Amino acid sequence: MTPFVSYRCLFLLLGLVVVPLYGLKPEYPVLGKGFDHWAFKPVKRTVPPRVEGAPSSIDSFVRSKLSQGGLEPSPAASKAVLFRRLSFDLTGLPPSFEQIREFEKDEAPDAYERAVDKFLASPRFGERWGRYWLDLARYADTKGYLVGGSSRLYPFAYTYRDWVIRAFNEGIPYDEFVSKQLAADLMVDSPNHPDLAALGFLTVGPRLLNRRHLIIDDRIDVVTRGLMGFTVGCARCHDHFFDPIPQEDYYSIYGVFNLARQPKELPFIGQPDMASGDYKEFEKKGKELEAVVKKHLQSNWDAVRSRDGLTAYLQLVHDGRELSDDRFEALAAKRKLFPKLARRWRAFFKVKARQKDRFFAVWRAFEKATPKKYPSTVKSLLKHDPSLPSFLLRGLRELNENDFKEVIGWYASEFATSLKEAESGAEPKGTIFFVKSSGFPVGFTVEGIEEF
Repeated sequence: MTPFVSYRCLFLLLGLVVVPLYGLKPEYPVLGKGFDHWAFKPVKRTVPPRVEGAPSSIDSFVRSKLSQGGLEPSPAASKAVLFRRLSFDLTGLPPSFEQIREFEKDEAPDAYERAVDKFLASPRFGERWGRYWLDLARYADTKGYLVGGSSRLYPFAYTYRDWVIRAFNEGIPYDEFVSKQLAADLMVDSPNHPDLAALGFLTVGPRLLNRRHLIIDDRIDVVTRGLMGFTVGCARCHDHFFDPIPQEDYYSIYGVFNLARQPKELPFIGQPDMASGDYKEFEKKGKELEAVVKKHLQSNWDAVRSRDGLTAYLQLVHDGRELSDDRFEALAAKRKLFPKLARRWRAFFKVKARQKDRFFAVWRAFEKATPKKYPSTVKSLLKHDPSLPSFLLRGLRELNENDFKEVIGWYASEFATSLKEAESGAEPKGTIFFVKSSGFPVGFTVEGIEEF
């Protein structure tokens, strides 16, 4: 299995990496100055200077500068030193004494080239150089700090690590290497293709308390800093002062990443030995855990649809009606409620308020009134709106305390009863029809509770 995410805007993302910045037309003076920096100039082919005795074009450039400074090249390294340098540079490991002696004795003109090829063919090459790319991709097998007892592990992060190592060892072209890490799901023809592991470049990062805006900012950062060589984070709030990065560009990229959706079922990478004892133990444990998860989901689903659960969310909507979204979510978390479901309830009530839905006429009337005015509010409702739903009329006639909790209780009890009746297949009319509507906050199936 592998970290996986789906992106539809492949060409826009690749354009961020491939399209040369010098082709853009800056709209602001400060951005124009940014384009004058050498890093944003197009690469130009330069003819190497003619230097006598230079074995390669690179040596020509180096020796040209040395001669301008009145310097001479260092003496050529011995074969033993050269071989050690190759070994350390390409694999990160020292060569054995026997390998050095063998290279020293090899008098063939292509001895050096064959030694290079040998090190490049070693699995250690990908392990050494892939590590630098993994640092750039902020690779980790944990998600960082999370609250609520959530697991901090990325159990399948290693699939991205292994993919990077394999890519280096197989010599995948750089454009393909980058493209697959941005949009492998649009480039492969199988739902379990090994190259899907490349998407770990985007997904194996910090989860930042599962706040989507921060996760997207992190993904923008890894793409721009990792592939373009500079940060764009300041453009979250303003145009860059010294770089050609307007805020408009930042949120264009943001829009791309905001389309991303990570599937619940990750693809399978590789083929397990189904006859092995380990695999059978894995299957057994998996079924046990699936049963535990199913029981947990059922318990949570029952809870949010029960009278007590509905009361808790309705009370939260009432208590937090003046709070900002962030503070409202914080209050939900403090009361051990699902913040995402709480937001859904809040949005539901806002829609009903705009529509002036009669079903919530009593709720709105009591919410506007002070407790001292509850008796007069009851009289007004009974007088001017006698066709209210029966549970509301009954509650109004039996109101005992000047407390909004009673109003919440009426709605919670009616919702809970109607949800039970809807489950049993009762005719969808009245409140039953209401709770079965697509917009009702807890009208989802047991599986739907996973969303929260």
